[in-house]
Amino acid sequence: MLDEVRAMGAKEIEDYLNEIEEAARYNEAEFGSTVRCILYTLHKYIGLYDDERVKGAIKAAAAFPGGIAGNTEVCGGMIAGVMAISLVYGPEPQDELDCIIPDTPAYRPESGRMYRANRERAAEFITRFRNTFGSVECKEIHTKIWGKTYDLRKPEDYTYFMKRPQHDQ
Repeated sequence: MLDEVRAMGAKEIEDYLNEIEEAARYNEAEFGSTVRCILYTLHKYIGLYDDERVKGAIKAAAAFPGGIAGNTEVCGGMIAGVMAISLVYGPEPQDELDCIIPDTPAYRPESGRMYRANRERAAEFITRFRNTFGSVECKEIHTKIWGKTYDLRKPEDYTYFMKRPQHDQ
């Protein structure tokens, strides 16, 4: 699917991204989790990786909502972006850390290049995310968008937050 997206013209990509955004908003209501809905939606629309690996990533992200377990810290949307980049560009699981360290028996230069390129893409994404939202912290993003921070560990804040029309922003 990624090759099909790469072959699209600018207008087609813009329309496709709008479709993905709408699907992500719907899926956030279904999942109740930014990180999980982003991973699911991106996989559905552009095929991040094989189904089992993406299912594992979505499951692993289950405690991320609300700034990691509701602590309003690092934003799940930013985490999802980094995870998606790694699913597409990261080294394969068999390319463990010892494969990227020079002067070790398992060293393979291509693994090190993939690892560094993946980190560079992720770092660029984080910079763009921070520039767009002013922070990578949920509490600061909440305050910027809604004028207050919601403690999503509290049922009343969670319920109010999820029902806000501005939640879709």
